[in-house]
Amino acid sequence: MEATKKNKVKFAGDGIIIFHDVAGAMKGERALRAPGYDVKLVAPLPELRTGCDLALEINLEPIGGTGDTITGLVSGLVYAGLEPKDAAIYACRTNRMAGLLAQPTPATKVKEIIDQFSTVATQNYCSWSGVCEGNTLK
Repeated sequence: MEATKKNKVKFAGDGIIIFHDVAGAMKGERALRAPGYDVKLVAPLPELRTGCDLALEINLEPIGGTGDTITGLVSGLVYAGLEPKDAAIYACRTNRMAGLLAQPTPATKVKEIIDQFSTVATQNYCSWSGVCEGNTLK
């Protein structure tokens, strides 16, 4: 991403958030703009629409190695018995939530995100999968 004259990051729109309704998209825009995130309301591609003609484009903080971590998570989850589509969804959710827990900065290393995987799995895999009894996966 290129810096502008005001030392702001140029909007690259490298992330998208899909909403089920227009009100949710507008609320999401306000919630992200308030702390200073650069977002744009856009029309999502027709194949991504879920009943709403609005989505939010956002700038994502790139951290080297996250593609490798997602690939590793998908591989491990498929080996553990998940269908590839479900493994991909879980891996992306895990990586994103681990990133949020790591509170990344431009200096963040991918290991700081990986270190959060067990916390994300413990807190979320049961509710995501619906196949848990207590705190233990079936």
